[in-house]
Amino acid sequence: VKAPLIKVVSPKNDLEAEGQPFRGLIEVRKDGKSLTIINELDIEDYLKGVVPEEMAYDWHLEALKVQAIVARTYALYQKLHNTGREFDLASTILDQVYQGVGRERPETSMAVALTDGLVVTYGGELALSLYHSTSAGRTEDIREVWGKDLYYLRGVECPFDKDSPYYRWEKKVPLQQFEDSLKQDGLSMGSLATFTPYIWSPAGRVKGVRILHSQGELFLRGEDIRRIIGYQILPSTHFDVIALGRNIVLQGMG
Repeated sequence: VKAPLIKVVSPKNDLEAEGQPFRGLIEVRKDGKSLTIINELDIEDYLKGVVPEEMAYDWHLEALKVQAIVARTYALYQKLHNTGREFDLASTILDQVYQGVGRERPETSMAVALTDGLVVTYGGELALSLYHSTSAGRTEDIREVWGKDLYYLRGVECPFDKDSPYYRWEKKVPLQQFEDSLKQDGLSMGSLATFTPYIWSPAGRVKGVRILHSQGELFLRGEDIRRIIGYQILPSTHFDVIALGRNIVLQGMG
């Protein structure tokens, strides 16, 4: 394990990193030429900074309580199964969005307090409590996304989110931006000619894409395309390519 560069703690919960105040302890590690900032704190305090980022704070208290339980379970599961990392969770959608004490709300903090210590289990062990904003009609078997086989994570019909703003969407990605993102990820390619999904999951999500370019072709997983061009740019792998010119026009769901 790399030695920490510095650890700072304040009893007033007023430590700041990148303009955001945090509870607990701040640890700064040197990682090559960059720095990694790690916030170490109690799980219940951590959840106070997660729940208002993952669910609207003015939703019904019972919904907020469910979110707190699911987020607590997810965090503890990752801590248990990622012992080789220097930290337990990323503070982004790669795990759970966490923005520290500055984004806490009384409503969501109450939900955390009222569910103190409650988790989801299966067979007496912590469950992998994955969650999402909008399923767009059907959830996916975990085998189709991460290759794991957990009996309790099977795809089911989900007709409850048709009012979500993410149920259907359209995105325009400049062709140059798309090409630059692929090259920055270390992929060798020339000018893009076609971008075509060619493998789909049972629920209709793109599992594989074929990219034809001036120097050959690439085959990538749908999840890798999301990671490369950005999770906010491509909200899900449930998409179709509508047009390819100066922009790539994508329409999708979820």
